[in-house]
Amino acid sequence: MFLNWIMTKEGGQTFSSSYGYPSLRTDVSTEGILPIMLPRPGDVYPEWKYDDFGQLQGEMRKVAAKVFAPLLK
Repeated sequence: MFLNWIMTKEGGQTFSSSYGYPSLRTDVSTEGILPIMLPRPGDVYPEWKYDDFGQLQGEMRKVAAKVFAPLLK
């Protein structure tokens, strides 16, 4: 029942305003959402290039190790 409700306009509005993320529904208000969170017409998002979550996780660990290594010394 929850999934049916969250996919309605009312559910999308409640979720969107509660968590500060825009709804994928175009009939839900974006009032109160930070402008940087709103997709703009014409924006192109890159395709997901990772076939496996493990591959992404490995890449993220490399980046995190590089960024935080100086702080751990």
